[in-house]
Amino acid sequence: MRGFSLFLLCALLGCGQREAQTPAGPDLKVSEQLYLSDPTDSALARAYAADLDRWVREHPQDSISPYHALRSVLVMRSIPGRELESVVALQKLSRRYAPHEVSVEAEFQTAFTWDEFIGHAEKAKEGYAEFIAAHPDHPRVETASGLLRILSEELPLEDLVDQWKKQNTETTNP
Repeated sequence: MRGFSLFLLCALLGCGQREAQTPAGPDLKVSEQLYLSDPTDSALARAYAADLDRWVREHPQDSISPYHALRSVLVMRSIPGRELESVVALQKLSRRYAPHEVSVEAEFQTAFTWDEFIGHAEKAKEGYAEFIAAHPDHPRVETASGLLRILSEELPLEDLVDQWKKQNTETTNP
């Protein structure tokens, strides 16, 4: 019986059918579900961000840790009054994980935070322009370019939307 168990174990390992080990730590699925049940609840957001941060501290070499670190900052950004803190955290994240893809996303999110969460158009324009220059082939360049164009326009947003609708109609209905 023992020989059969050993054979079965070796066969499973040889076929790549072993179960992946998940590092111990906070139950992020539960935290995320609680947070998503009411993302406007600051207490739930703080708890989820804290669990993500704890995971990253406990598992710094885990390949998913950079993504958890980014998610933590983005959750923190949603808490009223923590927007500037999230800009600083995104900048640190970008430096910490360079050249990882999370670093590049943090650069984009920094400009986006200045734009959408803080409302500082000049900082946002600077951030989008730097992002475009540094990562010309990144999929987010199109979004960054569009947001930069909107911020650079002198027209009110409603007029820009009307222009976009008109252009879109002309190109889809010749």
